[in-house]
Amino acid sequence: MSGQNKILIVDDDIITRYIAKLIFKDNFEVLEAENGQVALTLLDRHRQDLVFIICDVSMPVMDGFTFLKEKNKFIYNNGIPVIIITSVGDDQIKQKAISLGAADFVDKPLDPGIVRLRVNNVLSNYGIGYAYNDSLQREFLDLINRQLRGGTLCIRDTAGYPIHYVSESLARHLGYRTAAELIACVNGKWSNLICLDEVDEAEKTMRRQLYHKKEFIREYRLRKKDGEYIWIRENGKYSHDESNGKKLVALCVDITDTKNAEEKARYNEQLANVALETTGISIWEYDFKNRCIIQGENSVKVHGMNTVVKDVPRSLIESEYIHPDSADAFAKMYKDLDNGSPAAEGIFKIRRADQQGYWYEHIRYTNTFDKEGRPYRAIGISNDVTEQRNIIARYEREIEFNKTLPSDIFTTARINVSQNTIEEIHTDIPEEQDFINSITYRRFPEILALMPGISKEAVDYFGTLSRENIGKAYDEGHSTITYEFLKEMNGVPAWVSFELHTMPDPFNNDLLAFVYYRNIDRQHREVERLKLLAQRDQMTGLYNHDTTLELIKTFLAGEGASQKHALFMIDVNKFKLINDNYGHMPGDQVLVEVAAKIRSVFRSDDIVGRIGGDEFMALIKNISSCSLAEKKAHELAKATHFECTDINIDISCSIGVALFNEYTADFEELYRKADAAMYRAKQMDGPGFTISAE
Repeated sequence: MSGQNKILIVDDDIITRYIAKLIFKDNFEVLEAENGQVALTLLDRHRQDLVFIICDVSMPVMDGFTFLKEKNKFIYNNGIPVIIITSVGDDQIKQKAISLGAADFVDKPLDPGIVRLRVNNVLSNYGIGYAYNDSLQREFLDLINRQLRGGTLCIRDTAGYPIHYVSESLARHLGYRTAAELIACVNGKWSNLICLDEVDEAEKTMRRQLYHKKEFIREYRLRKKDGEYIWIRENGKYSHDESNGKKLVALCVDITDTKNAEEKARYNEQLANVALETTGISIWEYDFKNRCIIQGENSVKVHGMNTVVKDVPRSLIESEYIHPDSADAFAKMYKDLDNGSPAAEGIFKIRRADQQGYWYEHIRYTNTFDKEGRPYRAIGISNDVTEQRNIIARYEREIEFNKTLPSDIFTTARINVSQNTIEEIHTDIPEEQDFINSITYRRFPEILALMPGISKEAVDYFGTLSRENIGKAYDEGHSTITYEFLKEMNGVPAWVSFELHTMPDPFNNDLLAFVYYRNIDRQHREVERLKLLAQRDQMTGLYNHDTTLELIKTFLAGEGASQKHALFMIDVNKFKLINDNYGHMPGDQVLVEVAAKIRSVFRSDDIVGRIGGDEFMALIKNISSCSLAEKKAHELAKATHFECTDINIDISCSIGVALFNEYTADFEELYRKADAAMYRAKQMDGPGFTISAE
């Protein structure tokens, strides 16, 4: 070949391009391209001189598959063969590449001898007639017989693979002094060296590949003379002649170290993926030159975008993947990286992968610099900080409000339940100044119980407000404790409320309690009047249909939107038979008793209503886990299973439960799940419950 003949190496890995250049520099002028787009430009410019192309699959900007598709549009494409660079075992990639016109494959890392052999075969098949000169041929043979961990092999394509020829270097690598000794020890059959568990699979692999072409690559274990097993990669070719018949000629290379490294890498990758999924951390790489993000597997799952995200950060901002409120800070982070900052970070509102709203994400970048000190790559990690953000926001709101005393609030206090201390108190009631002198929480309920003019029930209630009980209530999902009672004020009984809001301290995780003591008399009496007139079911005293649904919808869409709750659907079993057999008056009495038992199971701030003839609905607010919902369902099923003595009949209910959290779409979805769960429970033909698994 003349010196003007050129080859094109297409790979974003500079090391791979360097190795390929060393292999072919003595025979060709080597052109290089870091992606398919650059390769197309060079192909068009040098098409008269190009002999062949070696191209990787995975590359930024334009990958190998796209390059093959675009190359096929050129009228001269069939005259320039393309050899694809793949990883061992990527059969799907190879099949796709063949369908797009690839001529052959070579595996990473590039083996000089094998690459030259494959190229020579391809050029011969294309009728180019290229052959290496004698010195290169000798160099290649020397590489096989002296430097490679392996050697050459020729076996007959019959049962057991009788050995026609085996190189001395391969025999010695397997622990034999000579090739003749190896042949004698295995009774002349190569299959006697192959691990018994892999004989069939090795043959199947070879046959599958030979079906498409005359060449094959297979990997299997060989037994050395000392009994040790090693991994062999066999690059072979099928041939046939009249004198020797069908033969398989192959190059065998020891890849044990590579296999062990692959297994270790695969194991480490699995460990890393488990760690990332457990911690919720995402990792990706930012390419400065191409302005793109290359995401890791966990990052793709979390963010719901393609592995390669182009035109960063502009595309993310313009698509509002980054919320407009965070756009300026997000752009500044990348500007800082471009300007050479060693690190950059921030908390940003990011659109959820399911496109349903936004979350807060803490993103941290660490820059990597080339030898000239220019940034060329940055590693990004992120984690979801929405919950922490919400906790801090709530803490700040509570702190600010706790310092104020609106007209209806008499006293506020901030208590560290974990440390048993009262951190701050504000009060307008002179007789309650003793609060200020309390140095531990233990005295706090005592002082509350000593307030003048309160009922015995209120005294008893405050006696239950121990640190242990507050902590237990919080663990069970009761972050808000409210108690309303009558207190004599200016000689007149008035309704007041005691509110205790618990939450973790976002800075040290101590359990905090914010206390509010307020006058609610006017509001209370007005609310009670309206409830009696418009909200209550006249028979049972529970909320009526419209009020129940409205209260639940309003709560879920407002203050309860970011918390966990449980919706209960309750249906009296065989109630129609009661009305038919005993009349409506006994039936109504059953409903009254069932309603009373349902009401007794739930808390005062839960929403409980009658929504139909024999159907009831209840919403437990702020429930921390599914197990607590299940416990409440057990309690409810037991309470509503009783004997009605007036008509001597066994009464029971079927119960369906559905859980609400911040990811639940709306009330209608929650209602549907609970209703479906109830009908599943009804199919059990007796008292019981089911909880929606969705």
